[in-house]
Amino acid sequence: MIPVAEQFGKKMKVSPFSIIAIYLIKFYKFFVSPILGNNCRYYPTCSTYSIEAFKSYGFIKGFLLTSKRVLSCHPFGGFGYQPLIQKKILIKKLSVTEIQKARKTELYHNFNSKYSKYNEDFLNSTIHLGLFVDALLISGLTLIEIKKKKKLESFQIRGMFTKKKFINNSYGSQLLNYAINLIFKKFSVYLWCNARKNAVSFYKKNGFNEQGEFFLKEGIGLHMKMILENRNGKST
Repeated sequence: MIPVAEQFGKKMKVSPFSIIAIYLIKFYKFFVSPILGNNCRYYPTCSTYSIEAFKSYGFIKGFLLTSKRVLSCHPFGGFGYQPLIQKKILIKKLSVTEIQKARKTELYHNFNSKYSKYNEDFLNSTIHLGLFVDALLISGLTLIEIKKKKKLESFQIRGMFTKKKFINNSYGSQLLNYAINLIFKKFSVYLWCNARKNAVSFYKKNGFNEQGEFFLKEGIGLHMKMILENRNGKST
C-alpha cells in the first residue's frame, strides 16, 4: 500500500496568500525575533509551526492553526504546542464484502440490501477501490468493465461514496483521480457514471461532462450520465 502523495509524486499547491504569509513569517523569524530576544523555547517554534500549517492546509486553515498556536504558547499561554500531525492516506483494492458493506452504510442505508450488491461485483475484471485515512475507510468506488461486441469500450464508475463527515476534504477527488489514472494508463477507453443529481458538480469539477438530460432511477432519484474521455491515448 503506497501513500497517495508518493503514487502521484505531487505536493499540494501553495496559494499566493499562503506564500505571502510564509515570507512575512520568515522575515519575522530571521530579522525581528532575534532583536526581541524572546525566541520560542519549544519545538517546533511558532514560526516553523506556522510555515508548516500554511504549506499543508492552505491560507484559511493555516491562519486559524497559527492563531491557535500563538494564543496557546508563551507569552500568552506559557506552554508549548504539539507539531501538526499529517494524516496517512492510502488507496488500495477492497474485497467484495468490504465494498458492499460500505455501500449499504453510505449509499443505501434506507434501501433493501439488494441495492448494495451489483451483478458485476465478483467478476475478475471488476475493481473495487477504497481510500483510507489513518486506517479508516473514507471513500470508495467500483470500476466495471463494459464491452460492446466483445470489445472493451469503457469502464463504468458505480457506487462511489465519501463519508459525510469527510465531504469537501478532497478525499473523493483523490480517489477518483487515482481511478482515472489507473484506467487511462492501461486502456484506450472512456470512463462514465450515472451521477446522482447532488453529485453532478463533483464530477464536473473532476473533468467529466454531462451527456443528455436527467433521468429517474426508481426509488433513488434523478441521475445524469457523466463522461470522461481518455486523455492519455493509450492502446489496449
